[in-house]
Amino acid sequence: MYKVFLVEDEIVIREGIKNNIHWEEEGFRIVGDESDGELAYPMILREQPDILITDIKMPFMDGLELSKLLKKEMPHLRIIIISGYSDFGYAQQAIDIGVSEYLLKPVTSSKLMASVKNAAAAIDKQRKEKGILEQYRLLVYQKQGEKRKDFFNALVSGGLSLPQIIEQEEELGINMMASAFCVLLFQFKVQEDMYEYSDEIVQCEAKMTQALREFPDIKVFERGTDGWAFILLGEN
Repeated sequence: MYKVFLVEDEIVIREGIKNNIHWEEEGFRIVGDESDGELAYPMILREQPDILITDIKMPFMDGLELSKLLKKEMPHLRIIIISGYSDFGYAQQAIDIGVSEYLLKPVTSSKLMASVKNAAAAIDKQRKEKGILEQYRLLVYQKQGEKRKDFFNALVSGGLSLPQIIEQEEELGINMMASAFCVLLFQFKVQEDMYEYSDEIVQCEAKMTQALREFPDIKVFERGTDGWAFILLGEN
């Protein structure tokens, strides 16, 4: 179910759009409506709709200004502008802002619904692409984690020559050169049903690496479900 927010200062048009279309039967839900962009702005930020339908000319904040503000806060928001103005300048501004469609009044229910469905299809495509990208990032994370883990195990077990260490350091983008080392092992309890590379583990590592970023002499290595190894590099 896609969430739709409606902004239109003419109450007859606004009520007509709300009541003359079977929104829920089509897979949409009106989560709010207002008569002006200034009143609508905080409500839209609160409701986080997927699609915004807005008039272009309104008393205090017009549809273009509202769209411009919202695109900064909600870049993935799909915006459909309904306008009584065929002036190319308005349409050009809408394109520059990133509005999905610019419809001229009067707009039939079928034409508006077609535009809303186009917006929904674009949302689906974007979500699918985002899902594929997240899967790819997770795969890269897993592979990189395995390489770092293998490097750590070979490093502490003495299984690598100096040229091999240098070669793998370059590949992994790390520098282990130091006069002295201190190794700390960190482990946490994992729920039985938790995957080895779950979101919780990713978030945990992200927080740790963020906290340790200001200390370049601390290197972090994954050890799978055994946790992490922290190697402190020093001169003595």
